[in-house]
Amino acid sequence: MTDFFDGRAYAQEKEEKLKGLVSSLKKKGITLKLVSLIIGDDQSSILYQHLKKKAAERIGAELEIINLKSEAKTETIAQMIRDKNSDKTVHGVMIQLPLPDNFSKDDRNDLIYAIDRNKDVDGLRKDSMFTAPVVRAVFDALGSQDKSLKVAVVGAYGFEGKKITGKFKEMGFKNLFEIGRASSGYETLLRQADIVVSTTGRPSLIKPEMIKKGVVLIDVGSPVGDIAKDCYDKASFVSPVPGGIGPATIANLIENMVEGVK
Repeated sequence: MTDFFDGRAYAQEKEEKLKGLVSSLKKKGITLKLVSLIIGDDQSSILYQHLKKKAAERIGAELEIINLKSEAKTETIAQMIRDKNSDKTVHGVMIQLPLPDNFSKDDRNDLIYAIDRNKDVDGLRKDSMFTAPVVRAVFDALGSQDKSLKVAVVGAYGFEGKKITGKFKEMGFKNLFEIGRASSGYETLLRQADIVVSTTGRPSLIKPEMIKKGVVLIDVGSPVGDIAKDCYDKASFVSPVPGGIGPATIANLIENMVEGVK
């Protein structure tokens, strides 16, 4: 029988706790506010932003969404970020990733590092004061695990994959398979893995024949899962898409903002 991580229940429980903290801050004259910049018109990103906004509103916080055209200049956006950094009524600043194709990796990094590390509630900077919400969600879903287990991170060299891989290393997991687009023989590695975390954004990349029975599956794909649903019957535990890491990540983002002020 397969057990499932219920990210929606996780988020709801966390939001209930956060409501009390936000209410206490309001009594001190502090209304929490997160500013999120979205560049371009990617529909998945737009949907995700609105989910974040609803989550913030449910606990009594504000989320200001700034929509920018894909033609916006990097320096113009960076200046907007710096303006929000200096605004004392703003407690968190983030940019929605991925950026449009016309933005280079250097452009992305320029925008990320324009965010004050003390307001980087999405944990985008390497020196952020906050753990990335998606990383927290993955490890909360996993719970306590034997450090000797074999772990495969698919998409290990991507933006989120690097952070997740780094956390496994920090926690002392020694048998870690880092799988990227150019990795050869990755199916053999997957079949050995006790835990598979996938964060490529490639729908149904992982098929049942690639995994062993009893594996733990953590799907970080968005908006469609990386792990084909017919894999679930072979697994002992699954964090699915939808309803797994996504809602938990949003709850952790909001919690980071609250913790940063508290």
